[in-house]
Amino acid sequence: MTSEPEILQELQKINLRLDQLTNHKRFYGREFLAGIFRSLGYTFGTLIILAISFYFLSKINFNQMFTDYIKQFIPKPVEINVPFSQTLLDQL
Repeated sequence: MTSEPEILQELQKINLRLDQLTNHKRFYGREFLAGIFRSLGYTFGTLIILAISFYFLSKINFNQMFTDYIKQFIPKPVEINVPFSQTLLDQL
C-alpha cells in the first residue's frame, strides 16, 4: 500500500494540473487556437473537395448537353407563306 506522503504528493500534482487546466488565460488561448485550426481545417478540406469535384467535372463534356438544354427554350422561327405578286416584288 502507498504511504501517506506519496498520496499527498500525487494529490498536489493533481491539484497543480487542475489549476493549469482551469487557468482562464490559458483556457481562452487554447480555445482560440483550437478555433483557428478548426476553421483552417474546414477551409482546406473544402478546397480539396472542390478541387477534386472540379477536376472530375471538367472531364465531362457539358458543352453539348448545355447547348441542347438551351435549344429547348429558344423558339423556332415561324414561316409565313404569303403569296406576293410579282409587282410587289419588283417594287422592292
